[in-house]
Amino acid sequence: MAINKNSNAYIIIYTVVMVVIVGALLAFLATSLKPMQDANVLNEQKTSIMKAFGEAEANFDEVVTVGCITDGEFVAVEDVAATFELLGDRKALTAVENNLPIFKMEKDGAEKYVLPIVGKGLWGDIWGYVSLQQTEDNVMITGIVMDHAGETPGLGAEIATETTQAKFQGKMLYNEAGEFAVRM
Repeated sequence: MAINKNSNAYIIIYTVVMVVIVGALLAFLATSLKPMQDANVLNEQKTSIMKAFGEAEANFDEVVTVGCITDGEFVAVEDVAATFELLGDRKALTAVENNLPIFKMEKDGAEKYVLPIVGKGLWGDIWGYVSLQQTEDNVMITGIVMDHAGETPGLGAEIATETTQAKFQGKMLYNEAGEFAVRM
């Protein structure tokens, strides 16, 4: 018996079989590539933090301590993986009121801290890292790295450019009256 390739039954069966095969293949690939995707996300987070420190060439794991502020003191955290998992979940990060992850680097006798920042743009999430250093009487921004999910090119997407980010470097957080002075 010959198969009628122009019949509706043949087309439906062929389509179902192809959808199942392709779906199974995609599910297998997504599952098997997940560890590599997670490693790439972690590497991107660490690279962005090091750029905020101004030390893009340094090895994150050798020079940075991951912690939080507890009772006014920096305390290193035990579970660094959980910290990076929180950074990947921007909604959870915006809900954190205390124990926000902080990254500390000591170099040449000076301490710098990087804080994660998150917010809403016009079309999607905005996130980044800001590096701060205590001066004699103020707190100075020493670097900033920002990114976005889908802002308009030439407008909101400008936050991800080095030109825009460089405008914040060297700015003091507080003015002479002690008020927060940094604005976008």
